[in-house]
Amino acid sequence: AVLAAHALFPFRKCIGYELDTEIMKFARESLFAYLNSGLIAKARCPELPTKLFVEGDFFEHDWSHASVVFANGVTWPSAMLKKLARFALKLRRGSVMLLAVRRLPADMPEVLESFDIRAEACLFSFSQKTLQLWAYKRL
Repeated sequence: AVLAAHALFPFRKCIGYELDTEIMKFARESLFAYLNSGLIAKARCPELPTKLFVEGDFFEHDWSHASVVFANGVTWPSAMLKKLARFALKLRRGSVMLLAVRRLPADMPEVLESFDIRAEACLFSFSQKTLQLWAYKRL
């Protein structure tokens, strides 16, 4: 998703945070392939992708300035989704957060009042069937 965002959209900056070391290794290999493919010359994002992926917890970083946030929360426990909701409330008006499969807690009134919420059926590489992608636009 991060490489696609870098290639296709004119964001000032793209960053992908990853906790899992094996997935981070794959991300770095994908970045190497992206750089060597020549696609970088046609990328819409002006920033060089040298720091496109960061190994670590994105809760330890400030992403309140982001215009688009994608979280692959497929296996996240409820406590982590609540933490994500609290961080998402710091996003600027008009920012969009996309959340795969799971949704932010409905028992948090401030979330329901602070976002325009939509869900779309999407295909993911890890599933044979369509799954929901939740979109939260900050009001």
